[in-house]
Amino acid sequence: MTRCSVCIRMALVGALLFCATAQSADWGYDANAGLEYSDNESNAIEAADRKSDGTATLGLSGLLHLQPSENTSLGLNLVAESASHFRFSGLDNLGIGTRAQLRQKFGLGPDAPWAAFALSALHRDYHYDYRDGWQYGAGLTAGKAFGDLWDLNVSVKYDRYEADRHQAAVLPGVSSAAYDVAGWTFGVQAAFLLTEIDTFSFSGSRRHGTATAVTPPDPEILEYSSAVARDPVFSGNPIAYRIAADTDTLSVNWSRAVGRHASVTLGYAYRRTQGDEALDAYTANMINLRVLYSR
Repeated sequence: MTRCSVCIRMALVGALLFCATAQSADWGYDANAGLEYSDNESNAIEAADRKSDGTATLGLSGLLHLQPSENTSLGLNLVAESASHFRFSGLDNLGIGTRAQLRQKFGLGPDAPWAAFALSALHRDYHYDYRDGWQYGAGLTAGKAFGDLWDLNVSVKYDRYEADRHQAAVLPGVSSAAYDVAGWTFGVQAAFLLTEIDTFSFSGSRRHGTATAVTPPDPEILEYSSAVARDPVFSGNPIAYRIAADTDTLSVNWSRAVGRHASVTLGYAYRRTQGDEALDAYTANMINLRVLYSR
């Protein structure tokens, strides 16, 4: 079965579900806009090869919310999101797809523990065509509130990206599917209510899987790579490598509610990716500012 036919069937199923539940469901939407900055957009190891860039993001999501029981809820989203880079236009992309989440609360009251299972599938259309592809995700998150001030949750998530097509092999016998990556992420997040409208959160995660790095041709990295492709997005005619790696990310965020339906979030994240022990780690510092409006 082709991806196209799968998407058509998913759309038909979604449409039937929407129509069948329209009278009993709550409808809403989320809109967000943001600015992001990374000092290592290319995931390069050497400082001289790192490419920094800023990004403007926009997102819109239509939401269907169902409440089958008092403690069970189901959310279905149709999602459209875009990213426009200031320096490297080949990374500009538009993503369109669906997300779904089933949330179960175990008990009554705001302190009762809860768990949520989420699925997502988005197609991303990049300015550089060989990066086009499908982004899939599945995750399980469990959390609990501790009094009026603290919230804690833990999560395990699986992500996968599959490019629509691959360019001709750069090296004989070596795959060119450098953008096809997958991994498992284990994370924890704690949030503290500073005031009635201000929340501070801290999170940490480790992702185990494959990652893509873009650098000038390097025989040492090539030795540990499972796929190699040309990548003209960055200057200097670099090469995209796919390597097995563990990625650790630490982040802090401050969020302020603006009225009943909007919020502003400012965040910082530090990311460190380590491939084989014989390779140096590559790091990135990331800053983001986002405005969210939800109805």
